[in-house]
Amino acid sequence: MLGVGTVYPQLATVIYTTPTLTISPSFPSGTLATPTLLKGGALYTLEAYLTVLDVGSLTVKQVTISGTGYSQVVPLTWRHTVNYDKIDSVWTAPVLPDGILLTFVWHVESNVAGTVYKADATSYGKSGGPVGKFYINGQEANIDSTFTVSSPTLTLSFKCTQNGDLINGGVWIGIKCESPVLDTQVTLTETTADTEWTGTFTLPARGTYTLLGYISYGGNSYRLMSLLSTFGVTSIPQVNALQVIGGIMVIAGVAVEVLRKRAEVSRKGRRLSK
Repeated sequence: MLGVGTVYPQLATVIYTTPTLTISPSFPSGTLATPTLLKGGALYTLEAYLTVLDVGSLTVKQVTISGTGYSQVVPLTWRHTVNYDKIDSVWTAPVLPDGILLTFVWHVESNVAGTVYKADATSYGKSGGPVGKFYINGQEANIDSTFTVSSPTLTLSFKCTQNGDLINGGVWIGIKCESPVLDTQVTLTETTADTEWTGTFTLPARGTYTLLGYISYGGNSYRLMSLLSTFGVTSIPQVNALQVIGGIMVIAGVAVEVLRKRAEVSRKGRRLSK
């Protein structure tokens, strides 16, 4: 016979609910009133996080981008992990006149036992990010650049030709090397308002260095330069069909990759967990 005051622990809680599927754009995440600034020709990662509850596999994953003079449908990849679900794809922003508004319509679908579940979301971007170039020892850094120097001290600069007033988070160059081990950042000083940022750095020893140039505005950081530099190395592997012996070699990438600030892991509905 059970005692009157006996307490038994709860076994489990069961919730019976309708499967849900929602999208929260992470980049671009701009609204109609404050669209995300996009630099023409820049390489970005389009990304949105999902809230998913028992919706099986996604059968449709895409974002439709449209604006004056531009229209494109970009297929997206679904990344399902223990911590979060997201859809993303690499995309090159079109070169458009400043101020063109781009609308991003995100869409996913799933079929579960014959029932189709759909979710849509909209975010906005606008052409008109800062435009400029990085320079090494006074020479423009581009994919064909080769620098031979007699001193390991590098003069670094960034010259902005458009919308320099938008750069409110600074300009810097990251420098890395495996041998000697180095991972540092050189912050450039704004020497001409909204136009030029400069600085110097002395390579500590002979070796192969990777240089990455960044600018920051609107709460995001953007990589505008990728460089490979060698100082005093007798030979290095072939890079872009070019064998370089000695001196300094710099190869600047033409692509731009956004390093956006990700949402906090704990924010439910946007990210379940770069």
